[in-house]
Amino acid sequence: MYGLTGQRFGRLLVIKRSTKKVKNRNAQWKCLCDCGNHVIVDGYNLRNGTSRSCGCLRRDLAKLNSQKNCFFEKSKGNPNNFTSPSGVNYASIRKGKKNHSGVIGVSYDQQQQVWFARLMFRGKYVLLKSFVKFDDAVEAREEAEREYFHK
Repeated sequence: MYGLTGQRFGRLLVIKRSTKKVKNRNAQWKCLCDCGNHVIVDGYNLRNGTSRSCGCLRRDLAKLNSQKNCFFEKSKGNPNNFTSPSGVNYASIRKGKKNHSGVIGVSYDQQQQVWFARLMFRGKYVLLKSFVKFDDAVEAREEAEREYFHK
């Protein structure tokens, strides 16, 4: 046997070493998942338990957990769950975990090196504009909120 070939890690059975090259220079392994998918996985992730399937395990666990949640099951398939009674998308009025600007609806695009101001109302972007200055993006967002939220 060669390296990890033939070993099982969760739902993954290692078939052979892959020729795929990656920046971190870790060995990559072609694996067969119990669901029938083939995936290439970093050997380190196999050994430390980070990778245990092709992604099907996460989907299966999410499905199982959602079935146990009676509120989720009751409200599943209802598009009104994403908007407030006034039609405002909840993502537009709640600060998410990934928000680093500190202002809801304002984010920085590293590639373009600009600030974006966004506001979604009744399923459509009513504000989606880029700005060079952070303060200008915040001002545009606040102005759109006054217009659409009647603040």
